[in-house]
This record gives sequence, C-alpha cells and structure tokens, in this order.
Amino acid sequence: LLEVSERCFIFLKRAGTIILATSIIFWFLTAYPQTSTLETPQLYESYIGMLGKLIEPLIIPLGFDWKIGIGLLTSFAARELFISTLTIINNGTSFLLSPLSCISLIIFFIYAMQCVSTLAVVKRETNSWKWPIFQFLFMTTFAYIASFTIYQLGILLSSK
Repeated sequence: LLEVSERCFIFLKRAGTIILATSIIFWFLTAYPQTSTLETPQLYESYIGMLGKLIEPLIIPLGFDWKIGIGLLTSFAARELFISTLTIINNGTSFLLSPLSCISLIIFFIYAMQCVSTLAVVKRETNSWKWPIFQFLFMTTFAYIASFTIYQLGILLSSK
C-alpha cells in the first residue's frame, strides 16, 4: 500500500508539473503579441489565435472550431490539458458544442494517440523512432477519418 501511494504521488507530481508548465506557456501564447486596437479581441491576434486560424480548415470537417483545435494540439502533451486549454481560451466561461460535434470529439479522443509519454516509452522499448512515428501517424489519421465519418454522416442524416 505504501508503494502504491508513493507511485501515485510521483505520478501526480510529474503530471501536475507538465500540466502547470504547459498551461503557463499556453497562457503566454494567448496573451502575446499585444494588440493595439480595441476592435479586435486579443485572443484572435495572439500567437495561439494565429495557430488556431491556421489549422481551422483541417478541423472544420470534424465539427470543431479553431478553439477546439488548439485544445486538441495541447492535449498531445497530456489529455488533461484539453480542459485547461479551453478554460484559458474561453476566460473561464462555458462554451457550447452541438451534440454531433461532441460525439465527433469523443470519437477523435478515443482513437487519437495523444500521449507524448506513451510515444516516449515505445521509443525507449523499441530503441527506434520508427514505431512511435508509425503509431502516432496511424492512430491520428484513423481518429481523423473516424471523427470525419461520424460527423459527416450525422450531418447527412440530420438533413433528411
């Protein structure tokens, strides 16, 4: 029991450190560069806003906007970061997704390889980058195709 509690503490310390550090970096990317105009909200002109707008054409077919896309990118470090990312982007306010977009998001999360530490373990165990890269590309592609299929079928069926 003592060993289990010690391992849990070590895991929480490592995960908490990663989540805190990533959240601080993410906050910086949402706050800079500072905009000088009042017409444009800061978030849209920030580094993270620029990245979000860049990837948005890839994720719109899945039912996601650029904010969800940024959450997906940060969740590759740790899935738990998805929630803190959306909290930072939305200034702590709630946001709404359609039921179909929620299902698409769940499907994506089920299949996507979103854990850098898992990829690091595979690299260490195989002593090669071949399998982690294959695993990442295959699972992310499969997640994208599955999410795309579910969302587009949902749109098709709901329009009839």
